[in-house]
Amino acid sequence: MILAWLAAAWLAGIAATAMLGRGAWPLAVGIAAAMMALAILRRDLRYSIYALVLPAIFSIAILRFETSGPSLNADAIAHHNDSVALRVRGVLRDDPEIRDTSQRFTIDAREVQLRGDWQPASGGVLVTTATIPRYISGDVVELEGKVESPPHVDGFDYADYLSRRGVASVMGYPSAQKIGHEDDSIVRSTILHVRRKLSHALALALPEPQSSLAQGVLLGQRSALPADVAADLNATNTSHLVVVSGSNVVLVSAYATMAFAWIVGRRRAQALSIAAVIAYALLVGASPPVVRATIMGILLIVAQLAGRRTSGLTTIFFAAGIMSVIDPSVTRDVSFQLTFAATCGIVYLASPIRHWTVEWIARILRRDTIPRPIDSFFAEPLSVTLAAIIATEPLIALNFGRVSLVAIPANVLVVPAFGLILVTSLLAALGGLLPHARLVCAAPGYYALTYWLVVARQLASVPHAFTSIDGYTSRWATATYVAVAALALATLRYVGAPLGGRIAPPSFDARRVASALAIVAPVGLIIGTAGFVLWPASPPRLEVTVLDVGQGDSILIRTPGGHDILVDGGPGRAVMRGLGDELPWNDRSIEMMVLTHPQADHMTGFIDVLDRYDVKRVLAGPGVQPSTTHRMFSDGVRSEGLAIETIQQGRVFDFDDGVRIEVLGPDPVEAVDPQVNNTGAVLRISWRGVTFLLTAGIEARAEHALLNDGVDLHATVLKVGHHGRKTSSTREFLDAVQPAYAAISSGKNNSFGHPAPSVVDRLDDYAAVYDTQDVGPIHFTTDGEHVSVATGR
Repeated sequence: MILAWLAAAWLAGIAATAMLGRGAWPLAVGIAAAMMALAILRRDLRYSIYALVLPAIFSIAILRFETSGPSLNADAIAHHNDSVALRVRGVLRDDPEIRDTSQRFTIDAREVQLRGDWQPASGGVLVTTATIPRYISGDVVELEGKVESPPHVDGFDYADYLSRRGVASVMGYPSAQKIGHEDDSIVRSTILHVRRKLSHALALALPEPQSSLAQGVLLGQRSALPADVAADLNATNTSHLVVVSGSNVVLVSAYATMAFAWIVGRRRAQALSIAAVIAYALLVGASPPVVRATIMGILLIVAQLAGRRTSGLTTIFFAAGIMSVIDPSVTRDVSFQLTFAATCGIVYLASPIRHWTVEWIARILRRDTIPRPIDSFFAEPLSVTLAAIIATEPLIALNFGRVSLVAIPANVLVVPAFGLILVTSLLAALGGLLPHARLVCAAPGYYALTYWLVVARQLASVPHAFTSIDGYTSRWATATYVAVAALALATLRYVGAPLGGRIAPPSFDARRVASALAIVAPVGLIIGTAGFVLWPASPPRLEVTVLDVGQGDSILIRTPGGHDILVDGGPGRAVMRGLGDELPWNDRSIEMMVLTHPQADHMTGFIDVLDRYDVKRVLAGPGVQPSTTHRMFSDGVRSEGLAIETIQQGRVFDFDDGVRIEVLGPDPVEAVDPQVNNTGAVLRISWRGVTFLLTAGIEARAEHALLNDGVDLHATVLKVGHHGRKTSSTREFLDAVQPAYAAISSGKNNSFGHPAPSVVDRLDDYAAVYDTQDVGPIHFTTDGEHVSVATGR
């Protein structure tokens, strides 16, 4: 324990200086006084020694922190922050984080252009650009734009957060071009290649949001999570399963131990689980937070092998002390704080919680012993998670201003399934590499991940599922929490552990398992096949969904015969989430894809659709607007072995289920309009007595052209043109359409002010009006006579 005391004094000195600055110095005197008081009260010479040594170490830690401030090189790019726009050349440190309509990556600056000459530069720059074109680690890029200081974020020192990652500058949407590539080392390039292949395989095998969640669990790519899913995970405090933290690493170790224990026994399996933990860390990317979490997790495994909590705490404190000696600012890193707290909580609390859990399960089952699988798959992982939650909740309240009130039930339901989620996600990734086995291998992962998503969504929707608290309140909440926890621990020390519940000795009969599988597997196969064959078919209906893709357009049409038609792809990856929600998970084909006009807010999402779905046919309006996005779209179409068919006014597509799609516009004059919005393909979908009019982004001029052409514009449902812009949806046009329903596709708080209030007022005179920024996706269903409407919110 002496080593633990020394490491604790060092960590306390670093942490106190990080919070109090020079105000930490008086605490050294306080420590000396406290130790002397203990020495007098207990008459123990050791505390007299502590009174000298601990304050000294505490003081050295203060000096180490004060002298370790960040320093900039003379050629650091940060010296040009907040000045004029300039050109910078640098190389990507890692693969970008791909988001819905943007990508973020960090470059190490190499050169900066000053007064026309290229001069050496250094330092990290965090860059945000559009999703197109896409880059990879090692790409050399040339950027032109303003280099700025990191922005201030309320309640969060963003500049300090970035500086600990070697970044002192940011660039928002500069002009960018790739000018070269630098190869990584063999080991790193191999790991990145494997990660990319598995990530792409998951994207092919699973729909959204299951694919993004699997990538987070298996590859640590949390940035791919849709915003609503991330919010549900945060609200239920199950987000720790998507990041590499101390508790996450221990769970991986626990499930690896279970798997190896069948072969080599539990104790050897614990040792082998270290290799599994290291492999997992390499797979998710060996960033500094991941490395720290892995070190903590391995030390915890070693402590478990030693069988002593005190040795575990000593080792973990010492390791944290070494990390802070190397980089004193690490104590200000929230990920380090959470990992350290979670690991200490697991060491100190997991075993008692596990004993109590076993006791209560035994009481519920009215048995003296419980089966070992219940302990392995439920009690042990649950105790690890609850210990981590108890230890980290004050830090979450302090740093993020929230407290989850459903964390325990959520983790009780999700954590026991984490091993299954992890293994089935890996199976889905491996299956994604094999086209003919893709859906078979993806099915278990899809259902396991969906279970987690449903639990998180349902519990997050419970009133007051989590409480938001401000900074001052969170400090009081943290202090109260710590006081209550200390009182509870002191009480438990006298109450002691429960008696009675025990774990049954291991028993495994391979012949019994084989016999059971020989019966269960064929029966399950027969029942499953019969279910698919005999399940009653739904009555025929036409479904048209205006997807919520932000500031853009994307409409999915599902005909009664099962044909999937996607009109426009939106401005980014949100279309993938829409398809995942609307299509059966195993439906991975799009029979027809239509690009109304070549603008990024209608086209960008198609690039991912072409990559992840089997597209049979691609149509496009006659408009032309050369761009990088259009080039990538065309390349994606060619890679599918398809050609883009240009559609003109008067073209008709008849489907064998009676659905008809007519191309009403543009006419030959509007097809060459320099205003590309007016070249958009206007489509009329009809089935029996119900019609839908999709007006792309046309404006008043194109609307008047349609009226002059004498085409039948009457429709039951109108997809409003150009996101409800004031230059569209004229009174004359609406008089011709006479819609009963009107759907507007616009982004929440968009900078264009779409839809215009005057347009909404006009539409209100004709139809029930729905806007995706208010209600989410708008789902129309018809039997050919009546129309029903459902919205996402």
